[in-house]
Parts: sequence; C-alpha cells; structure tokens
Amino acid sequence: MSIVMSCTRALALIAVQALVVALAHAGEAPSKVALIIANADYANPSDRLPGAMRDANLIREALENKRLGFRVISIRNATRTKMEAGLKEFMSALKEAGPAGVGFVYYVGHGGADPSGKNFLLPVDVPDVASAAVGSVGLGVREISEKLSYLDRRAAIVVVVDACRSPDASAKASSQFAPPDEQEPGFLLALSTSKGHPASDNSPYARLLAAKLLTDGLTIDQVFERVLQEVAKETNKRQIPVHQSRITEAVCLISCSAGSAASASGPYTQNPELLKSTKRDAEGWMARLASASAETRCAGGWRDLAELKASAGKAMEAGQPDAAGATYKRMIERSEQVMQYINTTNMIDQSEKSMNDLQQRNTQRWMDTRREWYEKFEKRLMAAKENAQKTEQSMGKRVDLSKAQSLEAEARSLAKAEQYDDATDKMIDALNETNAQRDKVSNHGSRPVEHPRRRAPPGHTPFDAAGKRAQMASVCS
Repeated sequence: MSIVMSCTRALALIAVQALVVALAHAGEAPSKVALIIANADYANPSDRLPGAMRDANLIREALENKRLGFRVISIRNATRTKMEAGLKEFMSALKEAGPAGVGFVYYVGHGGADPSGKNFLLPVDVPDVASAAVGSVGLGVREISEKLSYLDRRAAIVVVVDACRSPDASAKASSQFAPPDEQEPGFLLALSTSKGHPASDNSPYARLLAAKLLTDGLTIDQVFERVLQEVAKETNKRQIPVHQSRITEAVCLISCSAGSAASASGPYTQNPELLKSTKRDAEGWMARLASASAETRCAGGWRDLAELKASAGKAMEAGQPDAAGATYKRMIERSEQVMQYINTTNMIDQSEKSMNDLQQRNTQRWMDTRREWYEKFEKRLMAAKENAQKTEQSMGKRVDLSKAQSLEAEARSLAKAEQYDDATDKMIDALNETNAQRDKVSNHGSRPVEHPRRRAPPGHTPFDAAGKRAQMASVCS
C-alpha cells in the first residue's frame, strides 16, 4: 500500500521561548505543564502504532519524575476535536503558571502534509492515513505554533513531534520530509528523524529522549545533541533525529551545577551552536530593521545596533565567545525595542490618518445635509415666485417682492460661502416674505414656514498623535 504521509520535519515543531533559564538563577523551580498526545489506534488496522503508547508512557514518566516535576495532561487516541481541547487546556494551564511557566508538548503518532506543504498531526479517526485529505482532517502544526506564540512570554514552551512512524518495512521507503520552519528567536525545533531516515514503530527515540531529559547538567541543546548521536548510533544511522535551536540562553531542565561540564564556562563557550544561533538572530533583526528603514526612522537605535555589532565582531576576533554572545543578545533586545517603536509609530500614523478620514467624512455628511436643506427651500422659493407672478397676472395687481429679492440675494451669498444654515434661514425668510406679499393681493392665507432646528457640526475625538510620538522618542534618541 502506498503511504502518502509526509511526516515532515516541520511536524517536529518545538516552539521554545527561552527554555528554563538556568535554574541556578532561580530561587525555586518554575511551574511546569506538559501535554502528551499519543495516537495509536487508527481506524485502518495497517496504520496502527502499538509502540506509540509505550513511547508516550516513557516521556510521561520522565516529565512526572520529581526531579523534573511537570504536571502532565495526557490524551490518548484523540480525534481532532479532542486534540484541540487538549491544546486549549494546556495553554490555559500554562497561562496560569505565569511568566516563569515551562511548557512541554509531546506528540506521537502519524503526521501528514497537504499538497501545498502545510503539515498536520493526524487524529485516530482518519479512515486511512494513505489516502486522507490531511488538510481537512488533521490539526495543523502551523496552527499549533501560532496559538502558542500568542501566549505572553513564558520561561519555556517545548513542543516535540515524534511522527513518521512506519508500521511496516514497505512504508519506510515512501516517507517524505520537508525542512523545518524558520523559528523566532528563543525557539527550538526537533523531530524524531530526518529526510531519508524514517522511524519505525520500534524507534529508540522516546527512550533515549526520556533518559537525557533526566540527566543532570545538560543544557536543552545538549539533550537533543546527545539524543541525535545515540539514536543514530543505535540504529546504525537508519534513523537520524534533527533539531534546530535558536535558544539564546544556556538552559538546563534539572540543574547546571558548578562542577558540571555545562557550567564549566560561559554559555556561549559551552555551546558554540548557541553562539551561532544568537549571532544569526541578531543579524536577522538587523536585516529586518534595514528593510523597515530603521536608519532614518530610528537613527539613535540604529546607531546603537551598529556599535553593538562592531563590538560583537571584535569579541569574536579576539576569541571571546561569551562576550560576543552577550553582545549579540543585547543587539536582539535593542532590535526588539526599535522594531516595537517602528510598529507603534506605524500604528499611530495609521490611527491619525483614519481619524482624519473619519472626521472629514462626518463633516462632509453634515455639510451635504445642510446643503440639501438649503436647496429644498430654494426650490420652494422658486415655486412661490411663480405663484406670485401668476397672481399678478390674474389679479392685475403688482406683488411687491423687493424685500424678498434682497433676502434671496443674501441667502445665495451665504450659500456660496457654504454657510448653509444661515443661507437656509435667509431663504425661508425670502419664501415667507414672497408668500406674505402675494397674500396681500389675493388673500390666499399662506402659513409661514418655520425655520428648521440647527444642528451643531459633528464633534471630533481628539487624537494626540504628536504627544504619542513624543512618548516614544526616547527609544530612538
């Protein structure tokens, strides 16, 4: 049977926002929450994964070990609705844990990709993994990562996807992979295997990951490096895990004791990949800010970044990785400030424009209404003048419209100046005067027209754009 599941590298999204900044710095362990989703009993017997439950149990036991101390939310054989509910519960618990909270999500089961390359986790009620329209039945990895990114900054969020699990040898050759998605700073991506090296249902990945999670003195990057090495060795390189780290701190899940290899020196000396990742993040920020014209829009901030970049470069040349890494980290923090300034000023500009546009529309509508009233009584005056002319012809007597003509002239002059309320009043006075003079000749008995109630121009909500810009000026000074 041809298996068209993609089980992509991006399916192994481990969205990490700064994974437990060395517990040595913390007076007490932060609150930790984990979500484990294990899908094994798929509708099609040939898709079932008995080993998924075993692996989920291994990860759960490790996370619940008192040395790690996670509160674990466990979901087994889940439909998409159940998976979404579990994710919602996990996010709620993590939010309650506060900024020091640590989150860990582990998914084990089948994964797939739609024709556009979007990746999905497949629920157990998929009729057939090989023929499933994964985009309509699966839970999107991008959707998961976006939901997690909406949380306020946490100490850590980890999402592990252990997918591409082939139940038989024939399925292994057909498994396909895509490169992992680019992550934001502080994120780490990992999955149980890589392109051309599909994982079987008897994969050692979960067992080795569980063991390394419980190892003292390892940073999270070192955990995944060692898992990669040991899985590759144990499977004779038939299965090679991958991970992409953009963690900007040396992070240990249990401890980084003073005598351990992980803390023998600074974080960037210990972990060259961390230095590369931090440097890449800093340079990426500079590129984004350049495209946003930060050189001119936030000259002071851009000048600071250029100085930091030069300082980091000198530290690199001098063989001082920790000094360089710390400077690159300051570049990232300063870049975030500058980008926030640019984004906020963009919003202020847009708000000012929107407010001005709204005020103009409201004023124009008010003016249009005033003009319509004026034109209404202008037409009535024209009709009254025609009636006066007819009265003169029929009665043979002159109707004196000299005063009415003077009032009409005043009305037209005011209308030309767009003073429509005053123009309307004058036009009504001219209309009443015309009817009154006609009544003197014909005893017609016209009723005077009342002046409409004036309405004030539309009020405008003040928007102090200049003041708001001034509040942020210090960012770029």
